[in-house]
Amino acid sequence: ETPNIRLARPSDAFDLEQLAQSVSLKHLKSNIKDGFLVSGFLAKEYSKFIRDAEHFLVLHVRGELVGFLLAYGSEKIKQEEELNMHIKTTMCEKFVLIKQICVSSYHHHRRKGYASSLYKELYA
Repeated sequence: ETPNIRLARPSDAFDLEQLAQSVSLKHLKSNIKDGFLVSGFLAKEYSKFIRDAEHFLVLHVRGELVGFLLAYGSEKIKQEEELNMHIKTTMCEKFVLIKQICVSSYHHHRRKGYASSLYKELYA
């Protein structure tokens, strides 16, 4: 099945929160060698990222949200993002910060190249 990748919309916020929670360290029940998300956000925070981040991609397979990539330019890094701010101040050039990349932990979504597809779309 070919995935559909598009920019995130405000209507995606709740599904983004649910997907992020399903692969967060505190909720993950499967073997973490398949990956995990250190921390997710609430739907209202994802809504803000959807509004502000220029690179917020969602990946759907047969209409189901299976993955997402949240990224934004270095000029949008906020003061409270201490590590990211440090990186920004030491870099000489602008860059794109990948804040989160997430793919469903369901076995039929794994090892399909969905994360690679999101990265390729970001750099297309």
